[in-house]
Amino acid sequence: MQRKYAFIFHGDYWDNMWRRRQQIAWGLARRPCVKLAVYVEQPLTLVSFLKFVVGRADPEASSRWRRILVRGFVFRAATNIWIVTPVAIMGVSHWRRFGYWQLRLRGLFGGWLTRFVLFSSRHGEKVILWISLPWLVIPSGVLSAAHLVWYDCTEDFSLLWGHDSSWRKLISCLDEWWTRRADVVSVVSQKLFDRKTLDNLFTYRVMNGVDLAAFKDISVQEPVDIARLPHPRLCSVGMVNDRYDWDLVRQIADMRPHWSIVFIGPVSLPTALRKKLPKQVHYLGSKRYSELPCYLAYSDVAVQVYKVDSLNDSGNSQKVFLYLASGIPIVSTPSADVRVFADEVAIATSASDFVQQVERAVAEHSPSASVARQRLAQQHSWDKRIDHIVSILEDRDPR
Repeated sequence: MQRKYAFIFHGDYWDNMWRRRQQIAWGLARRPCVKLAVYVEQPLTLVSFLKFVVGRADPEASSRWRRILVRGFVFRAATNIWIVTPVAIMGVSHWRRFGYWQLRLRGLFGGWLTRFVLFSSRHGEKVILWISLPWLVIPSGVLSAAHLVWYDCTEDFSLLWGHDSSWRKLISCLDEWWTRRADVVSVVSQKLFDRKTLDNLFTYRVMNGVDLAAFKDISVQEPVDIARLPHPRLCSVGMVNDRYDWDLVRQIADMRPHWSIVFIGPVSLPTALRKKLPKQVHYLGSKRYSELPCYLAYSDVAVQVYKVDSLNDSGNSQKVFLYLASGIPIVSTPSADVRVFADEVAIATSASDFVQQVERAVAEHSPSASVARQRLAQQHSWDKRIDHIVSILEDRDPR
């Protein structure tokens, strides 16, 4: 008889562009061995609600509050997957002096939820506690009650920008604690794998992936907002923030003023920085995941312009898998574990090199090269990642 599992995922925002955490939760919930999946979002704050009421909340918080007003703090996303949105007074990083204790208070909610699933299970499912963010603090009694604890580490969280040194130190300690405490640790990059295996022998490399179903029915109609931009079009998808090398972008634009450099995704950049960028840098805003293949189909080159630093190097870019599935040429800085795909991705180490690589990619693009990239993407689908996770789970499951 096949073993049955109930998952409690602690992730970020369910609606946030369907990145790794949501893809894994959704994929596992559809497997026959998973009877129940509960996805616990990062809390919304009362402060954000007040801002929402007066129209000053950020787009992410506004979207979630609108959803809650319609669907409630707990809703069913599919037959066996539930989304839970806790509420906190304010963001932990904004309450620095009492940050750890507010983490403990948030952890009590996660602990209560775990106990509820444990004791309400009618079919003897084994409860898997899946931790995606290290700043979750859960009571030890709850941890021991869960059948298996899985820590999915996607980057060096202690290096995230926007926090002071005390907060970074706290996150570093919690990250180390979860690494040692977890029954399974999964990481996305070789850098994290080499580090985590020193503290936990049951560390596995599970890279990001791509939803190939999004590329089956690509619209033949060119999107209006990209149609107005001249070729060649260099396209980047994903969150637009300070993790990109904007000096590099500026130099590329200066060298080739007739190029269109297109960014698709939510923008989180200082206004002063945006104003300094050349006019051929275009922001098309957020798009649904299902729309991205169409935008890539009408682009000439897919680009990745991450800074080369410790934070980016600890990750594994999800956008590269999306680019491979599109089949168009790819040019990237040597960051975010991209050297794994050096055979299909042109890696540039300077602005002039980046320009040369783009020009070469456009000149040498062919149907056969496109097919080769798409075949590589098929080896890295989210379905295959879920297969890998299930196999690890079965190996590590205490029978």
